[in-house]
Amino acid sequence: MKLKRLDIDNEGPTKIVAPHIHCLRVRHSHRKCSLVDVSSLTEAYLNIYYSNCYYFKADFAQIYVLSMLQKLQNVKNLAFGAAFLQMLSLAEFCDIPFPMLKVEVLTLETMIVPSFIPGIAKLLQNSPGVKFLKLDLVNSKMISDWDLNYYLDLKGLDQNQCWIPKDLDFSTSLEPKLMTSFMEFLLENTREDNTSQYNW
Repeated sequence: MKLKRLDIDNEGPTKIVAPHIHCLRVRHSHRKCSLVDVSSLTEAYLNIYYSNCYYFKADFAQIYVLSMLQKLQNVKNLAFGAAFLQMLSLAEFCDIPFPMLKVEVLTLETMIVPSFIPGIAKLLQNSPGVKFLKLDLVNSKMISDWDLNYYLDLKGLDQNQCWIPKDLDFSTSLEPKLMTSFMEFLLENTREDNTSQYNW
């Protein structure tokens, strides 16, 4: 009952029943780790990792990450890793419902590449109370574009339509222009009455 922080790396428990912890950090493989009771959480970091044969597990992983989000609806400080964001992008394409979040501080580990953008956009859309958004630009382990596009092809989805929001210009390969376009996209899609701050 005195435990307030729980860190899990790689293959950990399949279920977490920890109603007293305040901080949860999960860096996990594709193996499912269900959040059964984390009702006292105020802060959480989540990420998943894949090695190969990813596309056979993608349907499972989308349900997995969104079920974790369901348990984090009332958490005020949330952080998500790169592969987690990519799975959220796939879930968005497949029309899997996203929960509304009460997060106020949102940290995203990302790269400015198309496979991250739909997941980030959906998170922001479903997080109207965000006051502080931090984007950590990383070069971390993520799911390859080949695997992601293979999965989209299996689903009969047009990868050219899926990856690029209409308001975001990915026509150039120059990183500074990609960053500028991404920042403009974020600012244009922020509500006028939202007091969000952006930290890069």
